[in-house]
Amino acid sequence: MRSPALEPIAKLLPMRLLLPSLLPVVLALAIQPLRAETPRDRSFEVLDYECRTEIGERRVTLFGNGTVRVWDGLEGEMEMELGELSPRERSAYLERLKELSFDEAHTFAAPRARGRWIQECRLTLKLEDGESREFAWGEMDSLPLSLSRLRRIAEEIGQETRPAGYFDLPDDYEPKTGDVLERLDGERFEILGWTADKKGLELQGVDQPLVVYVRPEDLRDRFVALVSRAQP
Repeated sequence: MRSPALEPIAKLLPMRLLLPSLLPVVLALAIQPLRAETPRDRSFEVLDYECRTEIGERRVTLFGNGTVRVWDGLEGEMEMELGELSPRERSAYLERLKELSFDEAHTFAAPRARGRWIQECRLTLKLEDGESREFAWGEMDSLPLSLSRLRRIAEEIGQETRPAGYFDLPDDYEPKTGDVLERLDGERFEILGWTADKKGLELQGVDQPLVVYVRPEDLRDRFVALVSRAQP
């Protein structure tokens, strides 16, 4: 029969025997480094695309878990929209991004047209290879094919925050002076005509004192609906 005086020693003995075996585990946990962000983390920015003028900006961010965040509007009046990609949609976008070759884009150094109303754009892309790629261009620049495709994908991702069934420009749409179009952020613009070099369109805001210049091939990246046709 165990003596009452030895009872506390008997209770402590197993713990003392276990301590040497637990010590390596405790030390390993203590010195383990913090886990780096992975491409599937909600804080990992796969793509960050921003275009701004002196009075406003639009910014599209795709996170590793498939969340899409869009900031858009005039300075001091920015609004945020959120969307979620399904795993299949997320994988499809990532595959399209991986297929792009950026050799020509890395050497892109075209002169930029600058002005109060002309957008300056930048895009940061970080895929699973861990390499971060950064690009910058002006709204009126002629872009290499790979960079043009990258911009198109970024614009498509930004539209994922829109409700299902949101408008699009008619498939056979041809721009005409006097047409009123709706931009991605909901602002309406009237086409004033072609630029002097015939390479872009000049549009004026209907509700805001804005003037923008857009190449005709980029209309679908920037505008989502034909509000009204020019009167004959």
